[in-house]
Amino acid sequence: MADPAEERLLQPFVKLRKPELQRLVAFFERDDLVVKGTDRSPGPGYRGGCMPFVLASLALFLGWRGEDWGLTRPVSLGVAMAMAVIASNQLIRTVVAARRSKRLLAADGGWHGLAWTAGEVCFRSLQTCCVIPWGDVDEVVLMEGEEASPLLRGTLWLHLADKEKVLIEPRAEGGVFAGRPMEDWKADLDAALAESRA
Repeated sequence: MADPAEERLLQPFVKLRKPELQRLVAFFERDDLVVKGTDRSPGPGYRGGCMPFVLASLALFLGWRGEDWGLTRPVSLGVAMAMAVIASNQLIRTVVAARRSKRLLAADGGWHGLAWTAGEVCFRSLQTCCVIPWGDVDEVVLMEGEEASPLLRGTLWLHLADKEKVLIEPRAEGGVFAGRPMEDWKADLDAALAESRA
């Protein structure tokens, strides 16, 4: 079995379990960090969106009017109950993530951050959290210029070997994350990636 410290972690904040959360916190306390940046700028806590409420509404509607759509009564009630369970599960996760984010954002060290060692890169946010070996990173992309969508302009992306991507958004005006411009983060990440491949 692989050492948990060397396993790849890529998880939405809302799905983090306690051991994964502890691993992310411990990464920023390591002695062998090459670069560490934490962003303590004020911002809202975790916002889960409206999907649990949409699913719950759909479950109620399907249970009430499912027969009008050609479903039998047991099927429409079964599907409605399954959707209600999924909605409840998502609502519970959202509430837990919102409480967790308040606690993490109130801590002295801040939560949002980017750090790396010679072997791994770690990113923490209220959207995505990851600890990824450098070997899994294909490239670092900064969305800039006129060809970039206005919604994505100024964001930094880690493109991974399995075609997944990690989004790093600026947290302050002027494209700044953890006190540094995104261009500086890209240059440092590119250098670390090139060094890991040497």
